[in-house]
Amino acid sequence: MLVFHQEDFRSRFDRLYDIRHDLQLVTKNGLVGFTSTLLASFAITLQHAGAYRKNILRRAGVDPETLKENILTTLRVRFLDVLSLGSLEVVQTCVLLGSYYLYYGRPELSWPICGCGLRVAQALNLHRKLATSDSTSRSPGSQSNEVRKRTWWAVYEIETICSMLYGYPLTISEHDCDVETLDPHADQQNYRPSPLARDSSINVATLLSYKYFMSKLLMIVRAGLTDLYHVHQHPANPGTSSANRTTRLQQLIYQVAELDDRLRHWHQELPPTLRLENVEASASSYHLREEIDADIGASGARFESHIFQLQALALSLAFENARILVHRPLLSYKIIPPAPTDPQGKGMATFPSSAASNPFQRSIQACREAALRTSAVGSTPIFHYASTTYAAAFFGMHLFTAGVTLCILASLAPLSMQSQEAKIGVHRLLEMQLSLKESSNLAAQSHRILKNLADLILQKEKEKMFEFSALEEAAQTVPIVDGWPEHSRKDIGESLPRISDASAATVETQDNASLPATGDLGETSIFNPDYGIIDFDFDENPSVTNMLLDLEQAMYDSSGDTTVPDNGLSNLSSHPTGNDYIEQEGWIWGVDFFPGANG
Repeated sequence: MLVFHQEDFRSRFDRLYDIRHDLQLVTKNGLVGFTSTLLASFAITLQHAGAYRKNILRRAGVDPETLKENILTTLRVRFLDVLSLGSLEVVQTCVLLGSYYLYYGRPELSWPICGCGLRVAQALNLHRKLATSDSTSRSPGSQSNEVRKRTWWAVYEIETICSMLYGYPLTISEHDCDVETLDPHADQQNYRPSPLARDSSINVATLLSYKYFMSKLLMIVRAGLTDLYHVHQHPANPGTSSANRTTRLQQLIYQVAELDDRLRHWHQELPPTLRLENVEASASSYHLREEIDADIGASGARFESHIFQLQALALSLAFENARILVHRPLLSYKIIPPAPTDPQGKGMATFPSSAASNPFQRSIQACREAALRTSAVGSTPIFHYASTTYAAAFFGMHLFTAGVTLCILASLAPLSMQSQEAKIGVHRLLEMQLSLKESSNLAAQSHRILKNLADLILQKEKEKMFEFSALEEAAQTVPIVDGWPEHSRKDIGESLPRISDASAATVETQDNASLPATGDLGETSIFNPDYGIIDFDFDENPSVTNMLLDLEQAMYDSSGDTTVPDNGLSNLSSHPTGNDYIEQEGWIWGVDFFPGANG
């Protein structure tokens, strides 16, 4: 979370430290709110402190875990007193404290805390652009204004991530906000903002570029949550007639296509420094995790290189997660092949059997590519250092989505080449979660659920292996309707399908798999513009539905509750109320979450 200027933060800490014994001076200097922000920062830092730094505290007679719990207890007890200050620091405290609970499986605390921060931010007009007639200290381009923008976009980010992870409603109105986006070059000396500088794609990346591009990506994610998942409000029941269902599905296909194009455009704008394929080709700036932990007060080119690599990894995982989020709604459907004697004259010749003409196949392909690329980042050097940073929890929350996606896709065609690819991806994700579990309980919980799902996949393949009675029927030539691209239907000995139509890179099946290239991702649209005209029948995809039901059972098995509620997956489609992260995080996989199309 980017909520303040580093140098200003350190300067205020020095002031606070000098007068720490005089509470009146602390209050007089307006440092009470800053103290709460400082404590929230300490809590996050202690959570990710390595052995070297923890030993420094122990030698000073301080137990790190006890100190962290005391800080969190103090913030909880004095939270209302902090809120009453109504200052910028209050918003910063809410964002930091809320993000801490968000990434450590306590959304029931994170959501209301961030909501309080949002209300204070709106009261301070952080969501509004400052007029040029304002005082110099708060004029556009000043450090004060940059802090305001950073704080607001941090609020925007945390609310969007809460909604993306747990299905909470979005409360920020886009129409009520006109604040500028973050300026990637704001910290450069003698820098003056200009229209040219706003185009970050033609400028050298700075450490602030990450937050600029992450904010832009979350705008797209937010649009997907609103348009596809209706988390902003519950849509009215539009009826259940066949005509209404077709119209709603047509609209859904259009929305998915538009959001996919926006994601591709966003990816094209990334500077080379923030592209993971470029980072993967270079050596890490640190050789051991212990080096990072011991480099207290790190700065300079080496440290910046390390930060750039972490940022590139975070953007890559967030991008792939966004693609799965956007395409997931269409996974629930499949095209029904017409009968040879169709009375309307729509014979097999017009049936959209190829991936290029089938939107449902294309969505499955997009999710498959995104999940496989997510699984491949575990082979990059920078990922091995992630567990020592606050980014560990951020990374961990994306692995679960990719893992569930691959488990679903593996179950669609047991014993096939694409199923083998998916299982290899699940294996990589399980390894990645193990490396993060000490720093993120989300990764540990996700690891349990994916193991259960993997067991289900293997059981399905075992059953399929002994279904000899279906051999004669399977030998017949039938149209492809299960959603898998034709080029994926290969023998085991053949190379794996390309990650994108425009990319020549392939996914390797060895343990040291290369990272699939995404550099050409934006050159070819995932959808044909004529998809708005639906000239085929469609229905729910039973293979996906069955796997989602298995997913819910695995969730309850992992949480210790082996009883699936009578209402199927509908509980995953409602806003979470329990304390178990996994049950709440699975909300986007609810069978009944798309009433607008399912009818």
